[in-house]
Amino acid sequence: MATVGDVQCAPGAVNVIPGEVRLSLDIRGPQDAPLAALLQTLLAEAEAIAGRRRLQFDAQEYYHIGATPCDARLQTALERAVQQVQGRSLSLPSGAGHDAIAMAERWPVGMLFVRCKGGVSHHPAEAVTTQDVALAIAAYRQVVTDLAQGE
Repeated sequence: MATVGDVQCAPGAVNVIPGEVRLSLDIRGPQDAPLAALLQTLLAEAEAIAGRRRLQFDAQEYYHIGATPCDARLQTALERAVQQVQGRSLSLPSGAGHDAIAMAERWPVGMLFVRCKGGVSHHPAEAVTTQDVALAIAAYRQVVTDLAQGE
């Protein structure tokens, strides 16, 4: 997944074609190698577009955080609990970092996603239903109970 989250255009007037554009690019995924390959592909494409249009292109890495894989045991427990609670479970590969990046340095991490209206997340339009939150809480409770019992 690649997201442009910030765009700055100069001079920034509504009726002027920008002379310079700066943007951020956040690339996330569950494994490092595909992330690196995607970054190289996107940078090469940007270089090619700039070359065809006789523009200058420059990229600078602002920060880099490696992929943080979820713990297989926790993900299996989450999948089993979601199946028990709602009858089926979907596996969503995610590059979501959140607190998992810091926690994974010391403990196993897993993620339980709650369905968002239209799949929109991390945006003011993000919305979940009370029923979906209740299902997620029930699944989480089941995982905690199962893990406490050694399953």
